Amino acid sequence: MTNYYAATAAPFADLPPLRGDLHADVCVIGAGFTGLGAALELAERGVSVVVLEAGRVGSQASGLNGGQVHTGQRRDQAWLEKTVGLDDAMALWRLAQDARTHLHATIAEHAIACDLKPGMIHARHRPGGEAEDAGHIEHMARVYGYDALSLIGPRDLADDLGTDAYHGGLLDRDGGHLHPLNLALGLARAAIAGGAITHEHSRALSWTRQGGKITAVTDQGRVTCDQLILTGDGSLNHMAGRARSRVMPINNFILTTEPLGDLAREIIASDAAVADSRFVVNYFRKTAD
Repeated sequence: MTNYYAATAAPFADLPPLRGDLHADVCVIGAGFTGLGAALELAERGVSVVVLEAGRVGSQASGLNGGQVHTGQRRDQAWLEKTVGLDDAMALWRLAQDARTHLHATIAEHAIACDLKPGMIHARHRPGGEAEDAGHIEHMARVYGYDALSLIGPRDLADDLGTDAYHGGLLDRDGGHLHPLNLALGLARAAIAGGAITHEHSRALSWTRQGGKITAVTDQGRVTCDQLILTGDGSLNHMAGRARSRVMPINNFILTTEPLGDLAREIIASDAAVADSRFVVNYFRKTAD
């Protein structure tokens, strides 16, 4: 079965698997957002890079996710302040803001067509909580200087989403959504244009360090390098060493409807992405088509 993102992806020719031996300054394992972004940044600085991908570029989580562009971390800043302290919470906020700014700049610089659209709605699935949301807006403006949040009442949210299943929420104007696979493919094109050698269908089986060099091995070749970057998340547990205990694969389920026709105008009129307040979150958005 072809997933929606693959069916609507920009053309991208197969890249040959690694055969034989290569030498590079850096070897990147995994051609998702992190691996491709690292390869692009390094190649632009004149560093020789080889990227190894077990399947196809963006074929795992980077090209299969919901496409939301969130502001901040998984937990809100108030929770982070209580858990790690204000200074570290501030650092995590700056990291997230820098990441979003970098994303927008990269898309613009390399003309990546990935249907980037603004707006992220956080919808409350239970009644109440409006005062808490208002307090969050005030806190973010006062402490972090972030003024892109606004309160949405239950009626306004129902009119926007086309459902009364939610009880109001927040609009983050600096959030957004995009076509994640086309973003990954655009990053790959930019990295390759910058000089990064990229091989699909080249699963890394192991790596060793000897004499100041690192060698990553596939079933048909190997890459000898000075630095190795592992970016495959849960797919790399066999190679992750000490990081293995920090990575946990999870299942996530996404479906795409058939074309909605005129009904599309009655659903998510703002064309923002939406995520609700459940612990196991529901999220949804309209596609560009």
